[in-house]
Amino acid sequence: MKVEISNNCNHNCIFCGRNKINKTGGFINDDFFLRIMKEAFDEGVREVGLFINGEPFTDPKLAKRIETSKKIGYEYVYITTNGSLAVPDRLQSVIDAGLDSIKFSINAANREDYLKIHGKDDFDRVIDNLKDTRSYRDTKKLKYNIFGSFVVTNLTKSTIEYFKQHYVPLFDDFAFYNVRNNGIMDENENIAPFGFTAQNRCTLPFNTINIDYDGSLLACCEDINHRIPVANLSKMTLREAWYCDNMKILRQKHIEGKLSGTVCEKCLMGGGGVVEVLDV
Repeated sequence: MKVEISNNCNHNCIFCGRNKINKTGGFINDDFFLRIMKEAFDEGVREVGLFINGEPFTDPKLAKRIETSKKIGYEYVYITTNGSLAVPDRLQSVIDAGLDSIKFSINAANREDYLKIHGKDDFDRVIDNLKDTRSYRDTKKLKYNIFGSFVVTNLTKSTIEYFKQHYVPLFDDFAFYNVRNNGIMDENENIAPFGFTAQNRCTLPFNTINIDYDGSLLACCEDINHRIPVANLSKMTLREAWYCDNMKILRQKHIEGKLSGTVCEKCLMGGGGVVEVLDV
């Protein structure tokens, strides 16, 4: 399960679907968060990511939400971050709260490219925060995982080897992904160095619960503007929403391959349905 604790972000990556978001920024309601976390746990969910389309460190209650998740009983709590706000005191607070893994999304190998991709000149700060993350783990002899990812564009393809040599050793595991269209970013085709790879299978409506900060069950983590109507969790339980008619209809369309003219078709044809890990 992924729960969006906030859809705010302090970066503006050129390939990100947030560029077309039509919702105001906000944070998840505390009572709703507690309720939905308990409901999901009772249904058997044991892993939760506290992010979807926002930067989790923009939420001042991030550490508290992690602590709450662990107290409920979640076995694995994780976040993905651009890393610019993961300064030592904030980072240490979320780790001490029980965070099991943190993934840094770093999509360039130098300051100049980073500014072009992320819209912020934060490359050096992010690398420093990453190193502090490793140092804190080593000093305290902790066991959390440090992961990383790099969305490859034609602006950064030539720097992959440099990044692998100088920065990948800082991570426990790392993946390079081809830029995708996410169902709405057709312009990403112009910056996709390997082209878009057609996919015809998507597991998200079947095996991943995605809940955004305003209390909606999403069809998938890419549906940032609610173009696929599913369910309002203020009006029903999580179990009722997961098995509601809208979800059943969407799943049936995927099973039968009847996605023509839908948002899902564009996303799949852009390589968005199944994450493509590049062997680079």
